[in-house]
Amino acid sequence: MRAKLTKPGFYLALLSTLVAIVVVMLGAFGAWTVTLKLWPQIVTAHLLGGFTTFTLLAVLTFHLSGLSKPLLNHTALVPLRRLASIGLCTVILQVFLGGWTTSNYSALVCPDFPKCQTQWWPETDFNLNP
Repeated sequence: MRAKLTKPGFYLALLSTLVAIVVVMLGAFGAWTVTLKLWPQIVTAHLLGGFTTFTLLAVLTFHLSGLSKPLLNHTALVPLRRLASIGLCTVILQVFLGGWTTSNYSALVCPDFPKCQTQWWPETDFNLNP
C-alpha cells in the first residue's frame, strides 16, 4: 500500500480528483447562494471553496512543473515549515473572518476600531423576532 501512495501518478490523480470535487461543490454553493437568499454560511463556504480551488490548482501546477522534488527535500527549508504552517492557518482564519463579516453585512456596525460602539464587548441581540 505504501508503494502505491508514493507513486507520482497516484498523487497527481488524487490532486486532480480533489480539484474536480471542489469545483462541483462550488457549483452547488453558487446555486445555493442564489436560491437561499445569501445565507452567510453558504457565501463564506463559497469564498473558502474558491481559495481551495486556487490552492489545489497551484499545487497541481507546481508538481507538474517538476520544481517540487528539489524544493521539498531541501534541508534548509525544514525549520521554516512550522512557521509557514502557522502563517497559512492565520491567513485562512483571517479570510474566513473577513468573509463571515462581509456576508453578514456587519462591517459598518463597529466603525470605531478597536472598540465597538465605544465598548470593548458591546451588547448583542440575536433575536430575529423582537
